[in-house]
Amino acid sequence: MSFSELPNELVIEISFLLSTAGDFNRFACVNRSLFVLLKPILLRRFAQKGGNLIMALYLSAITQNVENICILLEDRRSEIKYPYTNSQVSKLNELLTKTASIDRVAVFLIKYYHRSVLVDSAYGRSPLYWAMVLGRGDLFSKFLEMGIGIDTRDNMGQTPLFWAVRKGSFETCRGLLNAGAIMSRRYLQHRFTPLHAAVHYRSINMVKLILGFGPNVNTLSRVGRYSVGYREFSPLFITIQKNKNEIAKLLLEHGADPHSFTTEPAALDLLFVCGTDSYVSSPLVVYVPSPLRYAIIERKLDFLEMFLDGKVDSLDYIGATSLQHASCDHEPTVAAFLLNMGADPDFMGWRGYTALKQAAIDGCVLTIHALLDGGAGINALCKRYGRTALHHAVIKGGNAEPSIGALLERGIDTSIQDLRGMTAMDYAMEMRYYRAYLKIDIAEGLRGWANRYAST
Repeated sequence: MSFSELPNELVIEISFLLSTAGDFNRFACVNRSLFVLLKPILLRRFAQKGGNLIMALYLSAITQNVENICILLEDRRSEIKYPYTNSQVSKLNELLTKTASIDRVAVFLIKYYHRSVLVDSAYGRSPLYWAMVLGRGDLFSKFLEMGIGIDTRDNMGQTPLFWAVRKGSFETCRGLLNAGAIMSRRYLQHRFTPLHAAVHYRSINMVKLILGFGPNVNTLSRVGRYSVGYREFSPLFITIQKNKNEIAKLLLEHGADPHSFTTEPAALDLLFVCGTDSYVSSPLVVYVPSPLRYAIIERKLDFLEMFLDGKVDSLDYIGATSLQHASCDHEPTVAAFLLNMGADPDFMGWRGYTALKQAAIDGCVLTIHALLDGGAGINALCKRYGRTALHHAVIKGGNAEPSIGALLERGIDTSIQDLRGMTAMDYAMEMRYYRAYLKIDIAEGLRGWANRYAST
């Protein structure tokens, strides 16, 4: 026989016997036959500690006897305990999941409110959460005044504010924010804050509402696992992904930083020096670019112009300009756009690298031609080692090989020596890079013949 098949009178008797007995052993002495009947289920479903009243409430809840539950809570509320371990179930768990009567829960909470937050076992939601999800504005307002579970996460890691920002009404969000809901509390699955959710899922009006309460506009979400690395995104980064120009402009007005990188500076330094693209990852770090560089990668020219705000040669946190980042792209669209905006093609920043060097080591032939057509000095020397773009292309090798031919075609000086006193041909010989050596040798020979014929 299951509990639901027992008569109500017997359930009430069992409930009061359980509530008056101090523990299972005393209950067994009071009524041995009932103890034998209930023992398998009681020991299977509950630990032997955590409050005998919970057992009585469970028996009442499974028969949907809400009146009996309220009587028990009213008579013995001083002994109510709130277990949260996996082996125990709180009194409100079954009350919500079995009876589905949020009105009766509201009656109890409004009359006998305790500071402990009560949640149901199926979803981990507080009464305020349920009132919001079920569209009960009257109960929601009452629970909001009482402050019941405003910042309590459900089993998915969502707070009421996060759910309201994603799916709720504008007034529901305003009510939670006015009641003091914590805006920095993150959704556990992908570490989104309510501001991230508003930018990702909702309109500019919801974003304005959230920004009116002063959140950190540069806070980062964190997606991924520790074993493979994290990807972190700012709200401004999400606006580029979702093509939300107006929200991006609003975030910039509230102090969003388009230059903020999302990984450690040491890792960024390594990636920049090695000339790797933004999506290349190492075992130590998964690199996610800044919003500004992401706009360059995605060739979002409208976002790029908005982020630069006329400061086309501004440096980011690793000392690189936008033109240097754009020079890593095989498609010269962004580089040409920046040059038309007035970017200096020979500006090095404090790292001492030119945009032409970046294009050369990545083998971006079309970008090399665009930079040279835009006024870049083909023989410009980088500050760190005194090398030309041809030096760097020879040393890099591999993917940079097409750059050697492009630079030679445009007439780069092959006789320039770096701080070690070595030319590009010397490096080709030292590294046994014979294809590069032959290209330079042929170019020098052709120039020699051209000069000889010109002099005659």
